[in-house]
Amino acid sequence: MALLLTPGLQFYAEQVDPLYPTMSTYGMLDLEGGPKRNELYVVCQDGSIQSVHEPSRPIGWELIEEGDDWYYRVTQMNHPRKRCAVRYHSRTADPPAGHGYIGSVVQICRRRETPQEAEIAEQKDEGDEVTSRLSKIDPLLAQCAVIVGDPVQTEALANFAEGKMSYAEMRGLCG
Repeated sequence: MALLLTPGLQFYAEQVDPLYPTMSTYGMLDLEGGPKRNELYVVCQDGSIQSVHEPSRPIGWELIEEGDDWYYRVTQMNHPRKRCAVRYHSRTADPPAGHGYIGSVVQICRRRETPQEAEIAEQKDEGDEVTSRLSKIDPLLAQCAVIVGDPVQTEALANFAEGKMSYAEMRGLCG
């Protein structure tokens, strides 16, 4: 089966599953974490996604084609792929070069001989490791963790607050 997801594809996409709640914005207030309804996108030469009408808007998600199914994924560690509906618009013979991916690139590889899956991730974390040395969990932090409603993130925040987890590890689990 030929892939449709190639440079030059112009498409509309709509989220079926909602955006993961704790996406980092990397300081970009308009970073898009999932496809917008009725927005025309194009697959760039570098494989990244770009808005046709607002090419400078930062896109922080990738499009994934798997057979007849379509997914989007926030390009940050530990963000699962989410279902989306994709509508074909057209193809352009001269797709834009692209601005690259914002965040991490994840590739899922499958071996034909066995049903095992592997995940390869490239992360752009640089700088010193930061670890919390708080002896007591701030009640406000505990309230925020309850609001998030995710036991994995709640545990990660608690471990970080107690100094049992590095900043990079906590960010990997919390986005």
